[in-house]
Amino acid sequence: MSDILTQIQDELDMLLNQMQSSFAYIRVRAPPATIPGQPTLSSYAEHQHQTALQANPNNPHLPPAPDPPVSQEQYQKDIAELSRDMVFKEKQIEALISALPGLKNSEEEQLARMKELEAELEALEGEREEAVREKEALVKRVEEKIRTQFRWRWRSDSMKPLLGGIQKYNIGATNVQRTVGMQPAFDGLRPEQKSSDTKLLMDTDPSGDGAD
Repeated sequence: MSDILTQIQDELDMLLNQMQSSFAYIRVRAPPATIPGQPTLSSYAEHQHQTALQANPNNPHLPPAPDPPVSQEQYQKDIAELSRDMVFKEKQIEALISALPGLKNSEEEQLARMKELEAELEALEGEREEAVREKEALVKRVEEKIRTQFRWRWRSDSMKPLLGGIQKYNIGATNVQRTVGMQPAFDGLRPEQKSSDTKLLMDTDPSGDGAD
């Protein structure tokens, strides 16, 4: 439901439309007045149609002839009904106006009430601004958490192949270093000692790959 001021504006528009329709009805449908000793004249609508027809009788766009005027009794009934509608609408507007707040208060009281409402609005506006700032701070924290989690996962996934290669390289390098460090003493052995020591070296290889 709209506020009282909007309702009053709507009712005023309806009242103006009713008044315009009533005046148009009176202008078009009013029967000619009978004056004693004078010839009876046509209604306004009939007179307007006859004037246009005499000015240009061959015009195909002339409006059709108006309806014959109503009787005086029917016309008075229609006028009374239109009047009742306008009076009823005016009473509705008065009832809405009487429901407006502050009509029974003095000007000083109304000004004081307006100041109170203004202070309440300012306090509510401060609460709204604080809530907006808090919301923005929470959004930034959530976004930072998401970015941190994404970077951590990306680094973890990208380092897996590299860590695997380093581990394999370290194992191979240890074996190579161990084998190369023993090469001078190995070269000084006799052939039958080399074969037995080679078997011993393969048995003691920590990688479990033998002589690879």
